[in-house]
Amino acid sequence: IAIATRKVSFWFVVAVHCSWTLAMALTEVHVSSLADYLAACETHKAAPQIFGLFCGGIDSETGKSWCPDCVTAQPVISSELPKVAKPGAVLIHCDVGDRTSWKDMKNEYRTHPKLKLTGVPTLLLHGTVKKIVEDQCAKPSHIELLAEDED
Repeated sequence: IAIATRKVSFWFVVAVHCSWTLAMALTEVHVSSLADYLAACETHKAAPQIFGLFCGGIDSETGKSWCPDCVTAQPVISSELPKVAKPGAVLIHCDVGDRTSWKDMKNEYRTHPKLKLTGVPTLLLHGTVKKIVEDQCAKPSHIELLAEDED
């Protein structure tokens, strides 16, 4: 019985340690404008990876994003991205505003030459063409592919 107890205790310690290590692998920054997103990218340019997450703004009545795909994807991204991102990576979470602003085809997030967003949520790897959009953001396998190095 003592041996079994030690094994259980050992595995508990390892699990706690791994969770802490994973949590430390990703720094999250929240911004609410394109200018702030670009500034955050510049501030964190030494990071091994910079991910941009663009989501619909928070609805004051519900306290949740007006975008149902964003509500679904957020917990998956929060859970999965730290597992696959390089240590020291940064996630810049950017609020694209209210639904009306987002739906305007002249919206700055849609027209910016380096972003050209077509939907929310969008999770992208800054400095590359790699991005996943809408329901893809809720799929762990897509998040893992986004974070992989290209050889």
